[in-house]
Amino acid sequence: PSDWCAGNLLAALSRRRVPLFIDSDEINWEIVHNICERYPNLPLVLTNVGYRIDRYLYPLFERFKNLYVEISGYCCAGGIEETVRRFGAKRLLFGTRLPFFTPAASVSMVLYSGISDSEKRLIAGENLRRILEQVRK
Repeated sequence: PSDWCAGNLLAALSRRRVPLFIDSDEINWEIVHNICERYPNLPLVLTNVGYRIDRYLYPLFERFKNLYVEISGYCCAGGIEETVRRFGAKRLLFGTRLPFFTPAASVSMVLYSGISDSEKRLIAGENLRRILEQVRK
């Protein structure tokens, strides 16, 4: 979404810190960058990401603290471990895309990742809980 058509909505969501979930097929990296830059209080959660996003994701993670990734499609060897090592576990959110996909893949990615139990708990639900608790009325 661009400011000319969604600026009022994005500003309102940002003021209240309401997370914006966007399917990666519905947005491009330039727009992700622009939203994160213009609305730093707006938690932006990319969903339905693929395994080849790191080249774009890592520079955005380095620059913007308000960007998160839902992991249901982030099926890349060592992807969770590398993201956690570089940026911490607080940037990843558990998701399954149920009922379209079985939750087994997402559960396995977290359970069998080489990260600590506390990092697994963050991804499994504590990160989303923290984001939702910051929503202002």
